[in-house]
Formats: sequence, C-alpha cells, structure tokens
Amino acid sequence: MAQSVVGWLQPAGRDLRERATTDDVDAERAHELTRVASDWDLARYRLSLVQDAMEHYDTWGSDPASITP
Repeated sequence: MAQSVVGWLQPAGRDLRERATTDDVDAERAHELTRVASDWDLARYRLSLVQDAMEHYDTWGSDPASITP
C-alpha cells in the first residue's frame, strides 16, 4: 500500500508544477499550484520517514543505541 501511495504522490507535485507554468494560468493560481505541489513533496517526504521507521522498527526497538545521535 505504501508504494502505491508514493507512486500517487510523485506525479501530483510534478503535474501541478507543470500546470503552474502554462500560459493560461495567472500568477495567483500559479502560486497556489506551486504551494500545493510543495505540500505534496512534504507529504512524500513524511511518508518516506514512516516507511523507514516501519522497515527498521525491530532494529531500533531492540537496540536503543541505534537511534541516539
């Protein structure tokens, strides 16, 4: 499921940025599209953190030293 979400997030940000650069989009709408694309990027990044935590849960849970700076 996580992979399908990542696959869904990637085109969303790229498509919004492409749409923001078209001639028929005014500056205000382009700004909004770019902001939403950035929100998608942040969601994708946060999802990657969750995936990493899930993949390494056993390691990090059994060895507290593995998560200390």
